[in-house]
Amino acid sequence: MTEIINTKILNKELLKHKLILFYIYDASINYINIDNLINKENFNQNVKVFKINSIYKDLLNILDITTFPIIKLYKNKNNLEIFCNNKNIDLIINKILNY
Repeated sequence: MTEIINTKILNKELLKHKLILFYIYDASINYINIDNLINKENFNQNVKVFKINSIYKDLLNILDITTFPIIKLYKNKNNLEIFCNNKNIDLIINKILNY
């Protein structure tokens, strides 16, 4: 999983891929189960996964993120937010990664 740290890379990736999953995290909030799910190597290669630290406010503004940790899914430039405290987060992430 690649970590995005600047707007140039973010904009390039948004244009390049059809299905993108962004995991926006905060180092002070520990979601080990999310990290473990996203770091799995056995998912379908149709989904590009990126990690963004919440300290990069310019990236959060581009993605219109106001709360974190959160997962933002982009499919053909449409997006969906999935809150990390969702009870079914494991199932949701597995379905996305195996799309």
